[in-house]
Amino acid sequence: MPFSNFTPPRSTLVLLTGLLGLLLITGCSHQSAPIQPGGATPRSAVQESWRLLAAGDFDNLWKHALPAKDYQAMRASWQAEHPVPQRLNAIDRNAFAKAIKILTKKSAKNQLWVQFEPQLLAFRNKYRSRIPLMISMAEPVLNTIIGRSTDLNSTEKKQARTTVKILVTWATQQDWTNPVRVHRALGVVVDTARTLNIQTAEQLENLSYVQSMHVYSVLWDGLQRILHIYGLSIDQVLNSAQVKLLSNDGNVAVVETRFDLLGQTVVVDSTLIHQNKRWFNQQTLHHWQQTRARLARAASIARAASITPPATSLTPARPGTHTPPITAHTVPASNGATGH
Repeated sequence: MPFSNFTPPRSTLVLLTGLLGLLLITGCSHQSAPIQPGGATPRSAVQESWRLLAAGDFDNLWKHALPAKDYQAMRASWQAEHPVPQRLNAIDRNAFAKAIKILTKKSAKNQLWVQFEPQLLAFRNKYRSRIPLMISMAEPVLNTIIGRSTDLNSTEKKQARTTVKILVTWATQQDWTNPVRVHRALGVVVDTARTLNIQTAEQLENLSYVQSMHVYSVLWDGLQRILHIYGLSIDQVLNSAQVKLLSNDGNVAVVETRFDLLGQTVVVDSTLIHQNKRWFNQQTLHHWQQTRARLARAASIARAASITPPATSLTPARPGTHTPPITAHTVPASNGATGH
């Protein structure tokens, strides 16, 4: 029985879009010793960030990246800043739930492969030769995005383009439809779906900060496992990082990180600033400050809208009709609190 008969086409689309999208965003959250905000030195700040990323410890990565008060504010505003667009209608929601149920059932790996293999082979025969060209088309698109970025300086843009070139070259050389590799990757997707333990679209839409960190950790692990199947070890990349201080005037420092990416050396420069006697990544702080300002403006607009009296109709009354007197009407203002 073909896979399309095993699960409806709409369900398949929802599943692939949801899971693959989540795998690209980014078990239980990793536990570690208490993390201090920032680093005692610029170099130690960068080293700790790499260590936490390698561990998939995203909550502590945030604790390390932001001053304590900013970290608490970020957590409090998480759901307001990271809303999941509720685009799925009732049909899509049912399809999503059905697809997740199929993925997480006890015999999912074997059953899915039996259904999926014929379609994979047909796809492989038809499109295998075109896939490298399709992947290579991503490079100019990504370079355009990098070029338009206002968050990167010229050196960082050059470094980013180098990384993109290495990754695109690697991706074009992979046999993404190899049945053995796809079978293993399917097993990882099934394992990841089981560990996530999300059965409905509503659960996904209402993740708290703590739940989101759990999801990121699980997805990061799944992504690493899939990339390793195709020859890219994230562990090796992160563990190869060598951090060097380039400059430090006491307030601003530049740190260089060199790491091995698929046999080639990639260089990444980070600018850090001294704040509260600790060192923090300048770009991360700048992004958070922009986010905080945007959230404050949105809250201010919402409060203003909540106290604006309803518009009075200007349509003149018909002759002979009684026009009631206009009375003041006040709507209680929202206190602006957000539940988490």
